[in-house]
Amino acid sequence: MFKDARHAVILRQLRLRGTVTTDQLADELGVSVISIRRDLRDLEQQGQLRRVHGGATVPRRIVREESPLETAAIGLNPASSRPDAPLAVIGLIVPGSEYYFGDIIKGAAHAAKIAGIRLILGVTHYSTEKELGMVRHLAELGAEAIIFTPSNHDLTVPAVHALLTDPPAPIVLMERRNARTADAPALDSVRTDHALGAELAVRHLHSMGKRRIALMAFPNATAPHLQEGYAAAIADLGLEPVEVDLQLSEKQVGEWAADPDRFAGAYLDLAEEQGVDGLLVNPDMHAVSLARLLVSRGREVPGDVALVAYDDVIAELCEVPMSAVAPAKFDLGANAVGLALQRIKALAEGRALATVHSTLVPKLNVRDVHEGALITLA
Repeated sequence: MFKDARHAVILRQLRLRGTVTTDQLADELGVSVISIRRDLRDLEQQGQLRRVHGGATVPRRIVREESPLETAAIGLNPASSRPDAPLAVIGLIVPGSEYYFGDIIKGAAHAAKIAGIRLILGVTHYSTEKELGMVRHLAELGAEAIIFTPSNHDLTVPAVHALLTDPPAPIVLMERRNARTADAPALDSVRTDHALGAELAVRHLHSMGKRRIALMAFPNATAPHLQEGYAAAIADLGLEPVEVDLQLSEKQVGEWAADPDRFAGAYLDLAEEQGVDGLLVNPDMHAVSLARLLVSRGREVPGDVALVAYDDVIAELCEVPMSAVAPAKFDLGANAVGLALQRIKALAEGRALATVHSTLVPKLNVRDVHEGALITLA
């Protein structure tokens, strides 16, 4: 390996570890300890490091001060060296780049910029075939870890399970819960506790005096978790669950995804037959359609029917400002980058690292219909 290439490796290892030893570098680079000492001397003369007994450390002039609170919480430190030498390369693969995933991408990009990480984005448009190839492609591009949201929330699907069991780079699952089976791969993950978010919503509706509470969840990866939380809260409150099932075909799911008014109308017809007076609605664009439809039918919101939206992208802008559960999407992306970097550092240091499952709690934003006030409840 040429001297310039060795220098690049030494500086990268120094940024990852904070300190390096001559013996370790000689072993990793396959050169003599004498050659490593010369390299460290040259780099010290350039001001890139500070030699110490048996190795080197970061020079005092670029030792970081206490990390900002926002980055310390996710294990990141501000970048301290050349912009053309990223601390690490991390891939980010998501099903979409708008609506739900837009803020997640922003959070990941923000954390990567602070830490001096190069982030490579891949959008699969909910194609399993495309995402499997993209994981391998990003690894070939040099991604040392990949943050991955599979399109299918069922990770036991053979092709997905095979990839996760033997990935080309360390994987951090995002917004997906790993399968709880004996052969499930040990993967880091970060996700929103959607079930808890649903519980917060149901309990809020109950506090408003609502007793016929139903869940209107458009079929997506979040729906099963909302159903879990809804069922738990309804049982704990001693209420009777209200099943409003449209029994949509796969074709209808695809057609109605882009037509929230049509979906809301069909759902509301069935809900009114069952005397529903409280609704948890996912996503919030369907909640907005539902509120508008209720008003057009002469129903008072929240007097006759109260709504809580799941996700809080446009709920506050509805003609009837409504309460909404807001997943911490920006923080989710940032935390995923932090987990990926921890895994990269552990591999660079040759140490074992326990598998991490990180769960973020969403917030219930309660809005007063008359004054538009916003109160945030954890």
